[in-house]
Amino acid sequence: MEANRNFIGNLPLFDNNEQSFESWLELFEEYCTLNNVPKESATSKVRKSLFLCHIGVKHYNMLHSICLPSKPNEKSIEELAKILREKYDSPDNVIEELCGIFSYVGLPVEIVSDNGPPFDSYRFINFCTKFNIKITKSPAYHPESNGFAERNVQIAKKALRVIASEDSEALDNPNVS
Repeated sequence: MEANRNFIGNLPLFDNNEQSFESWLELFEEYCTLNNVPKESATSKVRKSLFLCHIGVKHYNMLHSICLPSKPNEKSIEELAKILREKYDSPDNVIEELCGIFSYVGLPVEIVSDNGPPFDSYRFINFCTKFNIKITKSPAYHPESNGFAERNVQIAKKALRVIASEDSEALDNPNVS
């Protein structure tokens, strides 16, 4: 009986602040494969139930409001994934986030990215060209270059935390210049 099934491993909830939707979707597919969860069908709704449970309440509510008058569980996983991709992995979101970072640290000379859809879009390439930013893609299945990109993301996050903490210290103590 599917309801009493035990699953191997742990599938994290989707957190758009921690990872792209596309990378979470890959984890989801690996988790389903590892646990022999059948593809979505009229008789098996386990895969869709797992998907809806693991996208988290915030994302479920967003899907619910977009899908009205129907409910997310009435859509296929592919339809729901398309909505989430457009919401979280679109080039506009990437460009918006980069503009926020660049406003603190200035424009970079080069951006090293994965081969994700937002980084292959015309808008993103046009944005980088406009500001004279070189785009370097890390090759698929090449952990050394992906590690390099990921390490630089961690360095940037740490720098932003330091900047944020310095700003809060200045606000807490107005006598410090």
